[in-house]
Amino acid sequence: MITLIKLDLKNCIKNEKFKIYFLSLLGICIFSFLAVCTDSFMSNSLQLNFPNKMGIMLGNNVHSVLQFILLTLPLIACGIYSDSFIYERDNNICVYYLARINKRKYFTAKMFSIFIIVFFTILLPLSINELLTLLAIPNVGVDHGYGLTVYLLKANASEFFLQSIYNGHPYLYNYLLILITSFYGALVAVIGFNISLLFQMKKINLLIYMFLGVNLTSFVLPQKFQIYNYIQSNPGNLSDFIIALTGWIVVCLISGTIGIWKETRS
Repeated sequence: MITLIKLDLKNCIKNEKFKIYFLSLLGICIFSFLAVCTDSFMSNSLQLNFPNKMGIMLGNNVHSVLQFILLTLPLIACGIYSDSFIYERDNNICVYYLARINKRKYFTAKMFSIFIIVFFTILLPLSINELLTLLAIPNVGVDHGYGLTVYLLKANASEFFLQSIYNGHPYLYNYLLILITSFYGALVAVIGFNISLLFQMKKINLLIYMFLGVNLTSFVLPQKFQIYNYIQSNPGNLSDFIIALTGWIVVCLISGTIGIWKETRS
């Protein structure tokens, strides 16, 4: 199975579509960084925020960029490689693989490779943005932007998601949000692949269904169970986040199990 995963990863990285998605996301993150630099140019310490709160994850001035990424996350995640089975099925490529290996191993390997490639495709651009911001913005700012004293900010440990970690390790907090975003995007990508196993559809239909389905959950689910709520560091507690994330993992596992079962019986 490891050989299959390596082969899938190699095929994906060589694909022009992957390069377009990765470079587009990287370009958005670089644009966000340049916007922060432009806005901060010639600012003094009274006008600067803390560097960890000026990156793409927590920056007020570039929050719209993060919202855009989250809105298009289903398209980015599923567009990278979730439609690979549709392509291989329509072009009779999978026949050559399935003639030599077990169907269950073939589809399981695809799920792992999709998860890995999407996870790092999201992780790297977001991490680069935070790193560039940390290196470029001097850590002399005192404008925390809340209109509250630092004492009150640190005393209110339930103000936003995992604030206790933010208070003690602010830069680690940013990367936790990036890891959550990457993990969630990878789950969405695998779910998209699973749906391509369950239903006969075109690539564009898969993207449309996943875009609508994932974003509609923001209106259907209570706010405390929305992953986007925690990625944007809104008020929330760890137990509700674990429930929300577990729910998406369960959907991923169930849809994958049913999809593999359907294909192995055909």
